[in-house]
Amino acid sequence: MKLGSTVAASLFSAIFLASAQSPPPVTVSVQQGVSGPTSGLATLSISNTSQKTITAIAFVGDPVDVPASKAGVRITVSPLKIYDAATEPRAARPIAPGQLVAIAVPFPSRDASVPPTVRAVLFVDGTSWGDLAWANRLANRRALMEKALTDAISDLRGRAGCRSDPGSAY
Repeated sequence: MKLGSTVAASLFSAIFLASAQSPPPVTVSVQQGVSGPTSGLATLSISNTSQKTITAIAFVGDPVDVPASKAGVRITVSPLKIYDAATEPRAARPIAPGQLVAIAVPFPSRDASVPPTVRAVLFVDGTSWGDLAWANRLANRRALMEKALTDAISDLRGRAGCRSDPGSAY
């Protein structure tokens, strides 16, 4: 099996077209942790309301003011969370139609009951929903990770005196 075949198949077999702003293919609710291991973390409950399996989602939270320096300077940022089964296979799994998943994230919000905005969704068939720039950002992230992995493996093979054929066992 070639290196990154799952990533490559989901990335290179697709032309990312944003749909004509149909309703979001997911619903997101949030619960803010107040004590224990979830203190300061939001639990996002993500439900796939589409007919396709989701492989990646880009969320952007409410703008919040955060300290930027010890001098008391504060800046406003919009927290970003990317859920991607291709780049984070231990933490993120594809979300089948109708499936509900929950993830804990450090997602501050002015109002803990306000879920983050879903900016883009990638599906297993290579299509997307949402903002085309955000869909491309997810795809570019995958491509950069695949290139870094391919380069690292090539470097290791070269140092070990192995053949450069990625399908080779040695």
